[in-house]
Amino acid sequence: MKTINFSLLRGFLLAPMVIAAASSSFAGATLDRIKQTGVINIGFRESGLPFSYKNSETGAPLGYGIEVCAALADAIKQEIRLKAVELKYVPVAGAARIAAVAEGKIDLECANTTNTKARREQVAFAMPYYYAAARLLVKDGSGIGKIEDLAGKTLVVTKGSTGSLIAEARRGKGLATMKVVVVETSAEGAAAVDGGTADAFMTDDILLHGFKAQAKNPMAVVGPSMSVEPLAVMYSKTDPELETLITKEMMHMYTSGKMKTIYKKWFQSSLPQRNYNLNVSPNALLSDMFSRPSGFIVDWVML
Repeated sequence: MKTINFSLLRGFLLAPMVIAAASSSFAGATLDRIKQTGVINIGFRESGLPFSYKNSETGAPLGYGIEVCAALADAIKQEIRLKAVELKYVPVAGAARIAAVAEGKIDLECANTTNTKARREQVAFAMPYYYAAARLLVKDGSGIGKIEDLAGKTLVVTKGSTGSLIAEARRGKGLATMKVVVVETSAEGAAAVDGGTADAFMTDDILLHGFKAQAKNPMAVVGPSMSVEPLAVMYSKTDPELETLITKEMMHMYTSGKMKTIYKKWFQSSLPQRNYNLNVSPNALLSDMFSRPSGFIVDWVML
């Protein structure tokens, strides 16, 4: 299997992100609106386990991203000196999430969204809170071990995802006979493989492990890593005061050890309302963030 030298990768791909000093008073449009309404709109993906997923009972959605955003919301509440804020959770589809943030329909998107250069032209991203890689979900025993095995077969990707970009790039490099089907949600992609209407589903590897655990049929996550996907909370790029506050709070959560504690809850413990543990240790890039948090980002890269 292809391996990634994360130390070299970090050295070549780190792009500086300026960390501004916290201001004593905030006047950004997003923060002003939150202060006036007392509401923070949080976007989430209903099938983005363990980052965000629908509560099977009642109440707020669950997940790693949801808990991180709850901490950010608390920091916003304290900074603008409100006694309480209402967290309004808004489900968003992959294809609509960027526009939802850019148009102010949601204030924070707390799921598995990759920080890419193209997306940063429209929205802003917090410090990365996970590093994923695009891989394949297939039926166990299918004989598919890598994307090259999909010649003449069907691959499913989600609309507006980095996986769709990778699929199209691979079709132009010797996989012209691979059929690519685009669906709206990750759950639909996994169900297509489980139900036999597609041969493979491509998305972030950590999501695939969750779908594998929930599938009706034996499934496997296969193939070498096809990308480096820095996942992060997304928010408006038009409010520098909000950016300063989010960067400050993310740095605090990393340096205090809170991020590591949250990580263990969602990646190395039994998942709430689920009967399994993903048992995934931090990879080299995330381990580096835990030990040496910084305001640098690793850009999305297709391998």
